[in-house]
Amino acid sequence: MTKDLPNGNNWFDMVYGAKNLLLSYAVTIVLLFVSAVAAAYFAMPDSAIDILTAVISAVCIMWGGFRSARHAGRHGLLTGALFGLGYTVILYLIGSLVDGALAFRVGAVLSVIIGIACGAIGGMAGVNTKPKKRR
Repeated sequence: MTKDLPNGNNWFDMVYGAKNLLLSYAVTIVLLFVSAVAAAYFAMPDSAIDILTAVISAVCIMWGGFRSARHAGRHGLLTGALFGLGYTVILYLIGSLVDGALAFRVGAVLSVIIGIACGAIGGMAGVNTKPKKRR
């Protein structure tokens, strides 16, 4: 059972969480597309593309954790970490479906840990900011 917050939000809102996850994936796809176009026009080594992809994913996870924790209003570390976990696990499952093999390697576990950490950092920032009051 969820506990209601003073502003009417629940600590764990499934609908908002799903929308936030989809929005984060949409922003990730747009940024990856822009970076792919830039990589096509400029001679970028593969190692730079790998780093750019990881940075874009980390920033989008932080942003999603920030939005989740700001919406929840408390438990920023936990809320952001759960968002990061969900983001990376779903991304891994989609990648495994495309690849055709579900294998747990060190890189996949490291990716999940980094996703949880990035979400937690975004969640800590999100819970410590206050939205502007609408007039």
